[in-house]
Amino acid sequence: MGLPRLHRMSYIPPMRKTLLVALALFVALPAIASVKSEVYRQGTRLAAILQDAQTNAAITDNSWKSIGREADALANGIMSDLANTFREQHKISIEVRQEVRAMRFAAGADRNAEEARAHARKALVPLAKLLEWSAPR
Repeated sequence: MGLPRLHRMSYIPPMRKTLLVALALFVALPAIASVKSEVYRQGTRLAAILQDAQTNAAITDNSWKSIGREADALANGIMSDLANTFREQHKISIEVRQEVRAMRFAAGADRNAEEARAHARKALVPLAKLLEWSAPR
């Protein structure tokens, strides 16, 4: 009779293992490309917001709140897209999110536009690394 029933059911012949691995790679590769394109899409939007936040024009408190909320949402989206898949890029996205949150806090609670602009400038540096990594080739 051979193996007990439980082991007989869990045994996968070598050829099937090869096919299963090939299928897993076939399914995983488009998912990786999808993550990169989503990071690039959100990153370019975030970069535009951070660049616009650096202007010397008078920005109202409500506008700063709106800018901060949208930038925070985009930074969170980038970070969650990179979680558990790309470790180095995930660390960089955490830096971006920290600076974006500092910008949001400076603009909202402190009402310090100069400090908010400085944090926006600091967030652009690691964000540029993410955009370079995720840019379509």
